[in-house]
Amino acid sequence: MSKEIEKIIKKVQSDSDKRLEKILKQHTGVLIEEFQHRVSAIGEQYSDIQKTLDSHSNQIANLSMDIMEIKSGVRDIKLDIKLDLDRKVDKKHFVDLEGRVRVLEKK
Repeated sequence: MSKEIEKIIKKVQSDSDKRLEKILKQHTGVLIEEFQHRVSAIGEQYSDIQKTLDSHSNQIANLSMDIMEIKSGVRDIKLDIKLDLDRKVDKKHFVDLEGRVRVLEKK
């Protein structure tokens, strides 16, 4: 009887091992699918982030060019103002000159 019991025990263990192996394969398959899905989602997010970064890089480059143009324009305006101010007579001198001209015109 002992050999018969051992045989039954081995059969039960074998059947149990097969069922356990089948369950493990199913669960492993589910885990692999879930992992692949998440990796794919991360890949899509990375792609979207890269597109956004490229767009922002282009916008920053355009803004940089605009700022350079503005700086150049301001530099030109400052130079024009400085040259114009050097040629202008302030109000006090103008009043003095106007008085002199009137005196000369009366003569």
